Amino acid sequence: MQENIDLIELYRKAVKNLISTEYFDIQPTHPLMLSVPQNYDKKIKVMLFGQETNGWQDDLGYDPEKTMERYDRFWIEKKSNFSRVGPFLQVLNSFQKMLGTDEFSCIWNNIIKIGKKDDSGLPPEYIINWQKEWFNVIAEEVRILKPDLIIFFTGPDYDKYIEKALGQFTTSQVLGRNVREIAKLNFSDHNEILAFRTYHPRYLRLKGLEKEFLEYFKQQAVS
Repeated sequence: MQENIDLIELYRKAVKNLISTEYFDIQPTHPLMLSVPQNYDKKIKVMLFGQETNGWQDDLGYDPEKTMERYDRFWIEKKSNFSRVGPFLQVLNSFQKMLGTDEFSCIWNNIIKIGKKDDSGLPPEYIINWQKEWFNVIAEEVRILKPDLIIFFTGPDYDKYIEKALGQFTTSQVLGRNVREIAKLNFSDHNEILAFRTYHPRYLRLKGLEKEFLEYFKQQAVS
């Protein structure tokens, strides 16, 4: 597929900008590199963003094709033992099932492409600065994959990283909710993007918001 060819080229250029991390106290994981299914162009495209990529594919080096193959098995084919583990993947898989795979193609992404190798949570600032070129990669992924709908399951504290990736935006209220809980994002430089931001799925479940918000996102996807 042309999209995967373009992604390979993008990732090959991007990994060249990653310098040695020998002297880092906390080592980064490998970059999250996306892959798309063969019938991607025939479907309504939804990109689902999480927060950061931790503990990802540390045995593959920085080879884009191998890393994309692992992504394909993990997310598209769901053949990994970890493809359904934890509230994040459970909620995203539930939403994917709710939409239906015949008509929709859901691509999983993360707003911080490189997290911690052996831990969870936000990576330290020196890893954020080290991977700054990978925020540019996200804008290119969006350009290549042309999603019809983007949903950021990142929470409001990650808005600054969304801005790093896709530029400035304003928020609009939806469902009569506070914009910290759920909001429409209006990008200054990407007004073609239909995007929403809500909390991490773990929080949505904790607060009993999962069903209401996923139903709303489904309505936006089919409208």
